[in-house]
Order: sequence, then C-alpha cells, then structure tokens
Amino acid sequence: MADPITPILAAERLAPPPDTEAESTRGVWYRYHLAHAFAAYVAFHNTLPTVGRNTEPGSRPELGYLSGMAVASTHAAALLQPDGDPWTSAGATMWHLTPELGALNGEYYDWLMDRLDEAGINPADIDHRLTAADFRSAPTGPVPAGT
Repeated sequence: MADPITPILAAERLAPPPDTEAESTRGVWYRYHLAHAFAAYVAFHNTLPTVGRNTEPGSRPELGYLSGMAVASTHAAALLQPDGDPWTSAGATMWHLTPELGALNGEYYDWLMDRLDEAGINPADIDHRLTAADFRSAPTGPVPAGT
C-alpha cells in the first residue's frame, strides 16, 4: 500500500506555493491547486485500504481533511483556470467536479489529470498507479536527496 503523504509531498515539490508576493501569479496558484487537489484525492484513495469494516466514527479524521482539501483545491483551480476551458463558467465547472453534486463517475480525477498534463506536470509523478508515458508532460523522475 502506498504511503498517503507521498502524493502531497510530490505536489508540494512539483507545484510549490510562491515564495514572494511578486511571484504570486494566477498561473502559479493554478498549478499549486491542481497538484494539491490531485494529490489529496490520490492520498485519500491510498488511505482507504487502511479503514477497517468496523472503524469507529470519527476515528479517521485525516479522511475528512483529505476530502476537504481535494474539493477546496479543485474549486480554486476551477476559478483560476486560464481562458479557453470548454465549460462556460467556473460555477458549472465546480458543479461537475464536486463528488456530492455532479461528479458521479470521477470526473474531477480526469479533469485534474488533463489540466496537470496541460500545465506541464506529469500526473504519474503524483499518482504512482499511473504510467508517465500516458501523458504529454515529461516526468520529473526521482527527487535528488536533500531537495
């Protein structure tokens, strides 16, 4: 089973937040939220096998945190997306990407993968169940020690 924190660390490395206000652009935040939303969904998926059948309610708060992080960052990415998206409004996009609303078949996962690839981040660098060659963006490869 994959470590649930690994995707989040990969997202942080691939799309870090800006270091200064001058670097704080729409594009930087768009990439940040794309990567972190995808990482949270992947971490949630990686954590599910550790949940037992008789797990006590409230005993796994990290699942709620990961879910909230995933949906919030997906919505932020939808609001920050560059012009040219086929959907006409961020509101409609958010509806279609929210699991409790219009995303009944994992549309958020596919949308995030497509947008990450377009933004130059290979989704396989975050979700190791994927194959890097299936995407246009180049994989980053292993992270050098000390970075």
